[in-house]
Amino acid sequence: MAVTGGMVRRQRQLLLLLTGGVLLLLGLLLVYSSYTVRRRPVPISEPVCRPQINIAFLKTHKCASTTVQNILFRFGLRHNLTFVLPRQGNYLGRREPFRAELVRHLPWHPLGYNILAVHNRWDHGQVASVMPANTTFVTALRDPEAVFRSMYAYVEHDRFMPLDEFLEQEPIPEERFFHVLGRNQMLWDLGLPEERLTDPEAIGRLVADTERRFHLVMLAERMDESLVLLKHLLCWRTEDVVGLRLNALRPEARDHLSQRGRLRLRRWLAGDYQLYNHFRRVFERRVAEFGEERMRREVAELRAANERAFQECGMVSSQGTSLSPDFAMFSQRVTGFQPRNRTRDCEELARPELSFVELLRERQLQMARDVMGVTPHPSRTAAGEMTRRV
Repeated sequence: MAVTGGMVRRQRQLLLLLTGGVLLLLGLLLVYSSYTVRRRPVPISEPVCRPQINIAFLKTHKCASTTVQNILFRFGLRHNLTFVLPRQGNYLGRREPFRAELVRHLPWHPLGYNILAVHNRWDHGQVASVMPANTTFVTALRDPEAVFRSMYAYVEHDRFMPLDEFLEQEPIPEERFFHVLGRNQMLWDLGLPEERLTDPEAIGRLVADTERRFHLVMLAERMDESLVLLKHLLCWRTEDVVGLRLNALRPEARDHLSQRGRLRLRRWLAGDYQLYNHFRRVFERRVAEFGEERMRREVAELRAANERAFQECGMVSSQGTSLSPDFAMFSQRVTGFQPRNRTRDCEELARPELSFVELLRERQLQMARDVMGVTPHPSRTAAGEMTRRV
């Protein structure tokens, strides 16, 4: 029994020694791993985000596009970018699709271009020929009934004939207001020939081409969500897509339209509905892929940023033509804004299209005069991007 008891004691001692050794080893490993984690260097290949600076935006009529244009103009100014601009006015052609010859002989053409955001009838090949190879293409659509009703009120055609009466004519007149605005406006803006605006097969081909060529088709009715998608597409910050609802029709200017008139108008705009309904489905898929909860958070963040900018600038909204010259809108029927805080950022946030285009044109003309003494422009770099860590 003594021998057996001694053996048991030795076994217990050996077990205690082994247990202590294991615990000591584990402790040393824990200390070492903690030390190495703290000292591990940040990998050189840290994820980077490259904000895009080359953007072509098809500014469709009455699709909240002035808001997007203002966002692009302000971003371009902050980053010393250049713009595709007409010699005068705010249209690069009116009746005919865009042609590169419209800008190739302008004094600022040698500077190269980063951003196109003025009205034109789209010709993708011609636009691409004056833009860098890595350009991001974007446009916006809206329910066609809302587009036409907004246009009709904007040009004040209801002073001569109520919209219901206009739609009772047989056939409904096809002549475009100011040779630009009329039936199936979004198809017209996208460059579909006049004689094809009611041809379902031609419209189907245009829809397919648009989906293939444009990186994002926004929806005016869901502009906050659209701007969140644009922010991520361009790798911008929330502050970069802050904006006001510029050039929006005032509530009291909206027309009354009977149910019969609405049905007749929607049938008359069947071509635009073929386009719009397709991209509404595409938009829904984009939002679902982005994540609905994530979208809700980012929309709330954008709206809060918009409200901060509005308050910090002391924005005053008013009838468009009643504002001071720098902020007056084209029509008395739309809402304009004027900041009490007259900082450059606040003034640019409220600046209407015509005033902004003129400001950019004067700036770009001066850049052209100075071109021989400036460093290479961002649009001529290989990547056409800026780098920002996220």
